[in-house]
Amino acid sequence: MSGRRGRDWGQASTTSTGQSPATTDILIQFLSNLADLYRSFSRLGGKPFTHKESVVEAQAWIRSCEKIFKGLKLENDHMRLIASWKLQEEALVWWETVALNEPVNEFTWSRFKEVFARRYMPSAGISRMYWEFMNLKQGSLSFEEYLNKFNELSRFGPELVNTPLKKNKKFIRGMNKMLQERMTTHVKESFSELIDMGYRYDTLDKHEDTEENGNTTNLNWRKKN
Repeated sequence: MSGRRGRDWGQASTTSTGQSPATTDILIQFLSNLADLYRSFSRLGGKPFTHKESVVEAQAWIRSCEKIFKGLKLENDHMRLIASWKLQEEALVWWETVALNEPVNEFTWSRFKEVFARRYMPSAGISRMYWEFMNLKQGSLSFEEYLNKFNELSRFGPELVNTPLKKNKKFIRGMNKMLQERMTTHVKESFSELIDMGYRYDTLDKHEDTEENGNTTNLNWRKKN
């Protein structure tokens, strides 16, 4: 009888996969927790990555992931796992190839970033962004468009803007001449104050252009009548 009880206990303590109910419950709970984290990651702005993104967008994707991971207080292996779940299309094919050659269970988040950067942020692309930042001019861009471009590309040339004064000078040098002349007097202010002043000048110029166009329209109307 004791042998029978022993066999029954052993059969009841394993599943069809050979795992004990306790192990299965732990696995289910683990996967459920990961699913919750993935949903939270997506709700907080976690976006897919397909491979069509530019070097700038690839870098921004990694930064966005890390920002959300920090907010969720994720563990290292969870970061890698959730990021890999967001890969789609050719990026997913790339990751599956990586997984064939290197055990993904041993992948840290740092290792993921390393292989991701090698594939989607090659040195040639980084160099191109650096020179684009070096030669950035406002041209036909609005003040806000120029500011966004400056902030986007400055990550590729940190040594060019590694002091407040260097950053302000670089920003002002790229502006159109009229705005550049006005902003030069504010070069020693903080960057945020410089930007605020730029928006003020930009708004003033638009207002003056509107008034000038309005006066011209009125003058033409009077001539016709």
